[in-house]
Amino acid sequence: MVELDGHDAFKALARLLECADDGTAWRAKSPSVERLRIALTELPQHASALDLAVLLRQAINHERTRRGTAVPVIPVSHARFSDFRHWNKVGLRMTIAGEARLVSIEPWHPEWLSVEGNEVDAFAASETIRREFNAAGCEGDPFLASVRRTSYRSRGQRAAVRAALSTPAGGSLVVALPTGEGKSMIFQ
Repeated sequence: MVELDGHDAFKALARLLECADDGTAWRAKSPSVERLRIALTELPQHASALDLAVLLRQAINHERTRRGTAVPVIPVSHARFSDFRHWNKVGLRMTIAGEARLVSIEPWHPEWLSVEGNEVDAFAASETIRREFNAAGCEGDPFLASVRRTSYRSRGQRAAVRAALSTPAGGSLVVALPTGEGKSMIFQ
């Protein structure tokens, strides 16, 4: 199975949505494109048309963010969307041009939030990895084997564990780490 990325993955997804490809010979590196590909090709089918439309919006939004510009309308003739009529409920617009159903994304602008420039959800749609666990500089100490670990999740966790080990008996230590950074290990 070929792994596609960026424009190639979105182009393959567009072919799948037009029924010009069955989506079984490739997979996408982008999670949003891959989730939709799997949902459209899985047997038995579990996703509803509404689920698929939400996944389609995520994939189009990712492509818009990746390009940094509007994504052209996408022809959708896949049978799983044949009776779907609630495009506006998921932030998509469908227009009919002859025999084709053309789908485009509607920008999301909550009324309570004033936004200039980028879309509110552009960062989330970019699928940019913001945290990398077990990165360079997070190598473990020999004592980590006692808790069945070989490395720290982050430099912050390493510093907190070392601070806990050097805190005098009866002393106090305040640890503030973001969610998912491994506070629990400090108390093991």
